Amino acid sequence: MNCNCFKETEDKLKERVMQPDANPPKGGTVTSVACSNMALFLRAGKCGYNVPFSIHWTGSKKKETTVNVKASFCPFCGKETGD
Repeated sequence: MNCNCFKETEDKLKERVMQPDANPPKGGTVTSVACSNMALFLRAGKCGYNVPFSIHWTGSKKKETTVNVKASFCPFCGKETGD
């Protein structure tokens, strides 16, 4: 890809999951956030686009979690997904 959207989203997620209202693991620190893979769903004329991001922690019992980011627009045509 010619954009840095995934890197920007990873950085935003890393910052967001450490906010107190996001309920981060006690004593945990985010060590990495990375896009795991992508899934494109096509059904009955609708498009859905899901991107799971893996978040890795240190210093807490919980070591990894996944946050699913759902796109509001089709990555191909730009139309709203409608979901």
